[in-house]
Amino acid sequence: MGLFAAWDQNFLSPASWLTTVMLFLYFFPQKKIFRYPYIFTFSCASVGYGLLVRNADLFDFRPWLYPYVSFFVFFLWWLCITWIFLKTSSFFNTEKKG
Repeated sequence: MGLFAAWDQNFLSPASWLTTVMLFLYFFPQKKIFRYPYIFTFSCASVGYGLLVRNADLFDFRPWLYPYVSFFVFFLWWLCITWIFLKTSSFFNTEKKG
């Protein structure tokens, strides 16, 4: 598994996903028209990252999972993160409720 492995898990994987989610939310577009292409782009990047770590022998997956099923899962993942962010963020909830 490599130098950064513990209990059959890559030690840097959670830190990598944390950084990815932070970048996703930091650059999240305010205009609604750009949100779905942004989520689509991050979904494609997630699939690409999965293929990259697979080719580097840091991660293994079932052949039927990539790229189509994983793209759907990642799209739902980023959509869920977006929904939670929009519902809980004071940055996007600055409208006056009267």
